[in-house]
Amino acid sequence: MRDGDPDTLRRGIDRLAEILPVHFAYEERPNGFLSRIARRNGDEAADLLRTQHGELLEAIADIAWRDLALTDGRERAMAFAKALAEHEEYEGRLALHWVSSQG
Repeated sequence: MRDGDPDTLRRGIDRLAEILPVHFAYEERPNGFLSRIARRNGDEAADLLRTQHGELLEAIADIAWRDLALTDGRERAMAFAKALAEHEEYEGRLALHWVSSQG
């Protein structure tokens, strides 16, 4: 899948399009992950994550209708995957900071 097999990409994009809205809503619920991040790291960190959630949802909605056999579709899918990985890495760093500062 070095160049992004279109069928495999499509299954991954379709699955992410299903689960990301639920995942992000869960993080953004009252007293959820973003509330805890805001208390420990400040509103700016939580606002950035919330903004990234919106951007990622817009990006996956854009990719969902594209032909992933075409270069443009594959490039957008790979850029999305990179942005999602960077977002999750940032969330992870904030979560580790939150956990390590307990007690």
